Amino acid sequence: MNKSSPTANSNSTTQTKRLPMYEEWTSHPLIDWLSENKNLLLWVFLGLIALLIIASQIINWRSLSNEKDYFQAESTFTQYQQISDNPTTSSAAEDDLALLQTLMERHPDLKPKYQGPIAQTLLITGQVVQAEPLINDIFKRTNPDHLNHYRDFTNASLFVAKGEYEKAIDASLQLKTALDRLKGDAHPVLYVFNLVRLGLLYQQTGQTEAERNIWKQLQNEPDIQKELQTVNGILNVGQANLSQYIEERKQALKQ
Repeated sequence: MNKSSPTANSNSTTQTKRLPMYEEWTSHPLIDWLSENKNLLLWVFLGLIALLIIASQIINWRSLSNEKDYFQAESTFTQYQQISDNPTTSSAAEDDLALLQTLMERHPDLKPKYQGPIAQTLLITGQVVQAEPLINDIFKRTNPDHLNHYRDFTNASLFVAKGEYEKAIDASLQLKTALDRLKGDAHPVLYVFNLVRLGLLYQQTGQTEAERNIWKQLQNEPDIQKELQTVNGILNVGQANLSQYIEERKQALKQ
């Protein structure tokens, strides 16, 4: 008589037990949905891959575009400096300046590098109106308290550039008062520069006594003599320097 082996019976029992679990999964609604929508899922998956590729290309394009703009800003600025002081190339300089402005608006991180030198070039070439917005924007970006006195000095410089000497004197006197409150502990070189400009402004406007007092202060105030020597070196032209100029002015004022 044939008897079923224990192993065969065991396998049969195992299969019998597993069958309901398999049937349960194959009949699950999620499995049915995946089976019915496998083509849709395939397209979604391919779409995600395409989206990632496009995003990568956009990032690379922007990076290349930024690099191109930075390189163009550098070359345009170099060209602008070379031609800005030549009257025959004023139109080209204006085009370069307009392009630089556009690039700086597109990439604000370029402003700290170029705004200052451009404003300085504009002032040197007498284009005060064009320089003012750049200078104002610089001070908006760098507006901590320790720069306020330099901002005031620059504002007075703008008055000088526009020939508004009385306004320049008033601004310089206000700066002198503010620096006097610091008792020479801060910005001593700026203090000397401001005094020198006051002396020159008084000379320009014919205020003899006020000019004489400024030159005396510069020569006799002990706290600023070190800084005066520094400014002497900066304002040295050939064999002449600031100290010699002050002596000549004092002699002229005696006559």
